[in-house]
Amino acid sequence: MGWRPLSLSPLLLASAAGLAGRRQVCTGLFVASCAPPASAAALASSIASPRFASGAAATFERIEGSGTDGRLYALLRLPDGARCILACAAPSLGFDADRGPLLTAQRLELAVTMGCGSMRDPKEWEGLAHLAEHVTLGSEAGTELAEYVDQFDGSLNGFTSEELTTFHAELPAIEGGEAEAAAVVEALAMRFAALFDCWRATPLSAHREVVERELRRVDEELVATRTQPSRQLLELGQYKARANPESRWARLGRGSAATLPVSRLDDIRSAVDSFRTSGYAPLGATLALCSPLPLPLAASIISDIFKRRSATFRPVLRALKRGPPPFGSGHETQPMAVARPGRYACLTVGWCIPTDDRVVVARAKPFAILGEAFTAPHAASAVEVLRAASIAPLAVEMEPALTSRVVAAADGWSLWQVTLVMLPGSEKRWCARGLVGHRGGCAMGPTNAV
Repeated sequence: MGWRPLSLSPLLLASAAGLAGRRQVCTGLFVASCAPPASAAALASSIASPRFASGAAATFERIEGSGTDGRLYALLRLPDGARCILACAAPSLGFDADRGPLLTAQRLELAVTMGCGSMRDPKEWEGLAHLAEHVTLGSEAGTELAEYVDQFDGSLNGFTSEELTTFHAELPAIEGGEAEAAAVVEALAMRFAALFDCWRATPLSAHREVVERELRRVDEELVATRTQPSRQLLELGQYKARANPESRWARLGRGSAATLPVSRLDDIRSAVDSFRTSGYAPLGATLALCSPLPLPLAASIISDIFKRRSATFRPVLRALKRGPPPFGSGHETQPMAVARPGRYACLTVGWCIPTDDRVVVARAKPFAILGEAFTAPHAASAVEVLRAASIAPLAVEMEPALTSRVVAAADGWSLWQVTLVMLPGSEKRWCARGLVGHRGGCAMGPTNAV
């Protein structure tokens, strides 16, 4: 369990969900599927309309995938408003030196992503979202789920990012046929559904012992991270220190004994209950299942399990009000240079850019396009220009000389960063060419160089 920067997969799900003209309310598909007759008939009869307006219907639509991974995809919307992206991963053709071509079965993966993360931390409780993730997996239901996953030597984890919290389980390929795989999917999904008792009409309070234990684990994680911090967390910490103290970016963190003291256990327990009740809502939930099962059968199983609990679901999602801009004022933000530890000297510059419509941003991928323009190895590329000026090395161990990535994206903003690995001693040549300006003693980066 841990805290991570942004994961883009829910954005891709949202993008896929918005594809126009591909909705198919496939009653016949379910009836003709290999699903057990009772489940298939029940799901087929529940499909009322593609608009999903009545609150009592499940809808199913096939969507187009990348076309290169050999998978089929569909989107299932449950009566409480939760979405589920389904992937049918058929066996792939591999090669064994002794036995020749072989069909290799695919792993089984199930994930649930909630539309809330560290940006929802209250001012007085930095790290509450990370703690809520720990408490969820540390509950009795989480223990049962972990024990089931361990039977298959699988993996179970959770991670909290800026605006998302994800719980993910992965099992190796299931031996046997379709019936055996369907039984495992059903058992795994049932245990996942049991994690979210906070969806009940009368939510169950987190156990005091669980909250106390997970408070200590959250602090232990931070202590371990401080001894061997990742480069990304160090960079993110430097940006956070520069953020507007009134913005949620200034509270972006995983929590510790200082921000979540055990001495205030009862208050923190109440805050965790409130956070999960408001944040872990079905309307903000996205499920993802990748299995070898046919799509209609997978949809039938997921729909049946979660509809079985629909009487207790609370389809509520509180709107998240945006705070002030994280850096600068309004949309005018200056690029920021941050220190990056490592063997080579680096120039690391970040820009905070407004991204009001995240779905549009995910579809257009402007940062990826810019990054490709900067880093692609062609004759007139920025990398070649910098190498010709004896600033960038010809080769760097295990990574390119010029990289770009999205450091974080939340609250209607994306923090995009470009990093240049420099030849030892080339800093003077860089400054001599007038490529670095200074504002208040801080290098503002190669804005006119790239």
